[in-house]
Order: sequence, then structure tokens, then C-alpha cells
Amino acid sequence: MKPTVALLVLVLYCLPLQAEPLGLSLDEAMELAVANSQVIHDQENVVAKALRNMDNSWNLYLPGVTADLIASYKDSIFYPSQTSRSVSPLSTSLKMDIKLSLDTKSLFERKKRGDDYATALLLAQEVQRKFVMGAEKDYFSLVASSLDVNNSLRTLDLDEELYRQTKVRFERGLEPELSLLNADLKLQGTRTAVMSSQAAYDKKAMAFRRLIGLEPQIMFTLTTPLAFTELDAKNIEDLLRAIEARLDLEIKRMAIEASTVAINRYHAITRLPLLSLGSSLSYGLSDFSVPSDGFSISAGISFGVDAWIPGSQKDLAYRLLLEEREQQVVEYDRMLEAAKEKVEDLTIDLSLKINDLRLTEAKLALAERIHAQTRTAYDRGTVTLYTLDDAQNKVEVQRQALVSTKLAYLQLVIDIGYALGVDWRSLIGLTS
Repeated sequence: MKPTVALLVLVLYCLPLQAEPLGLSLDEAMELAVANSQVIHDQENVVAKALRNMDNSWNLYLPGVTADLIASYKDSIFYPSQTSRSVSPLSTSLKMDIKLSLDTKSLFERKKRGDDYATALLLAQEVQRKFVMGAEKDYFSLVASSLDVNNSLRTLDLDEELYRQTKVRFERGLEPELSLLNADLKLQGTRTAVMSSQAAYDKKAMAFRRLIGLEPQIMFTLTTPLAFTELDAKNIEDLLRAIEARLDLEIKRMAIEASTVAINRYHAITRLPLLSLGSSLSYGLSDFSVPSDGFSISAGISFGVDAWIPGSQKDLAYRLLLEEREQQVVEYDRMLEAAKEKVEDLTIDLSLKINDLRLTEAKLALAERIHAQTRTAYDRGTVTLYTLDDAQNKVEVQRQALVSTKLAYLQLVIDIGYALGVDWRSLIGLTS
């Protein structure tokens, strides 16, 4: 377990004794999520198994050792002979054999174990990257949902204050009853909106709690803000040239290499003369008193003639391996082209989203100025409640739009980081 994760786990156990909620940054939440992910744990087990096989490749050259202990009883039933009377019917035998055999297959098997470990390691990294990408989106989605709740509560405070002022003005004869009824209606609608946004947040918080493995009694807050830092398109262009370093493309190249090794292995074993070396050593005791031993060395060459006959089973199997490798190369080229097209599409979407962010920020600032001036005019009695309500609604709409646009922008940046095979925070100048 990493030190940071261990510290977080210790904090989680001690937290129920404290009243303050647990503050989780993006990095801290992701470490908890990774530590809690069964998918990642399963892949880590695959890596550990592949590493164990590779580290024990020496067992490919380990001689076979067998030991036999045999006891037998042999006698006649009806016609005992003179010999059988002089020889004990009970006999024992102890025998041990050591055999060592080497051939071309062992060399290819050793290579395969190394490749299997490298592939399993890359797959584990890719699984974790995909998982973290989704978890980071969930984190910021929960942050956005929290902002929606705060905006709804802010609107509720404004509507409650507006209702109180309208009631005072109505009691003084400055507002008709219709204005008071409309203010009350808007207040009730805002309360409903607050309950809806709170329910949406609670659902997302519950799902995120399960994602990071947090106990129900532990309260938490997310401390990494939904900030906007503009991404430089030049960084994407530079990284696009190195997109072949992406993990899934590296895994595909490993698959192509494995296909090449499989072709070479099949060619060496079935189409070329196969050299095999062997030796054996045996030692035995008969009745634990009469020793015997033996030693042998063998060498042989075998050659599959039928593997060179066009249309034979071995020839067709070899051609199938060649076709599979060609298919792997074609799929790699398609994956590389699709990866580049994906980045280009996301870059266009990102450019549009940046423009949306700038426009939404400008519209929010304008709506807030309009609302402030409208509120002043309403207090002076120069505009109606309907005008003030319309100005306030516009502020609410722009605030919600800004939160949604920031969330969509960050999710696009995360997608681009994954598509390029880099940490998305490095694209916008943030440190992890």
C-alpha cells in the first residue's frame, strides 16, 4: 500500500471521532478510488502471476526427478517349486531417475514469458488510466453538483428576502396582492428546485462514496475547484506527434511482436530440423541391498517434411499465423489513425467550449450588473416585481450555464489527455 493511501486509511478510521468533514483533493480521492477498485486489483493479480512465471523461467531447464519404492509379494498357490521355497516371496525395489531434456521450444517459451509480463504490465497501466479518467470525471461532476446546490440556496435566500420586502410593501399599500402572490409562488418554486438539486447531489455523492470506498458515517467534501485554465492548442499539436507512445498502441505493438514470435516458433519447430538433447541418470536398490545404476546421453534431429508440402495441415497452420500477423498490423494502423482523428475532433470541440466559457462568463457578469441595477430601481419603486424577477432568473440561468460549461470543458481536457496518453493537468499547466 502506498504511504499516502495508508495515511488516508488511518484518517478514515479516526475521522468518526471528529466533527469536521474529510476534505478530499482530486489526487487523494483518486488514490482511494484506485485502492478500492476490484478491476485494478484483478489486473494486478494478473501482473503478479506473469512476473512469477517470468522470474521462474529457470524451471524450463529443470531436470525431471522421479523416485519409486515398490514392494511385491510373489508365491505359488498349488504347485510350489523348489526354487520358490528357497527364495523369499517378498521383494522390494527403490529406484530414482533424473532426466534432463533440452530443445528449441524452451528458448521460445522463455521469450514468451517475458513478453507476457510486459503485456500484462501495460494492460494494468491502461486499465488504471481508463478507471482514473472516469473517476476524475465523477469527481468534477460531484463538484459541479455541489455548486448547483449552492446556487440554488443563494437563489432561495434572495427569493426569501424578496418575499419579505414584497410583503412589507404590500402591507404598506405599495404593492398589490398579485405581487405578493407571485413572490410567494416563486419562493415555493425555488424551494422545490433546492430539494431537486440536493437530491441529485446526494445520489452522485452516494455513488462517489462507493467508488472511493468511504464508510456511510464519514462526511466528506471535495477541495479541488472546478477551475478554468485555458489549454494551449500548440501543446496538443506537439504531443500529437508522439501519440504512438499511448499505452493501447504500445499493447497492440506487443501483440504484433507476439505474433512474430509465434511465427518464428512454429517455423523453427515444424519447418526446420529440430535438435533435441537429453540425458538421464538412474540408481536403484533391490531389497535395499543390491545396487544398480545407469547413465545415458541422447541427441537427435527431427524434421517435419509434411510442413513444406503446400496445402498440408502444418502448412495451412503456418499460413494462418502469417495472416493473423498481417491483420494485427492493419488493426494497429487503424487504431493509430483513429487515435489521431479522435484528438483532432476533441481539439475542435475544445475550441468551441473555450469560446462558450468566455461568452458565458461575460453574460453572467452582464446579468449580475443588470440584476443589481434592477434591484436598486425596484427598491426605489421605478420597476415592477416582474422586472426584478426576470433579472434574477437571468442571473440564475447564467450561473448554472457557467457551471455546466466548466464541467464540460474539464471533461474534454481529461478526454484529450487520455487520447494523447498524457496527464491532462500538464496540458493546462496544473501540477498533479
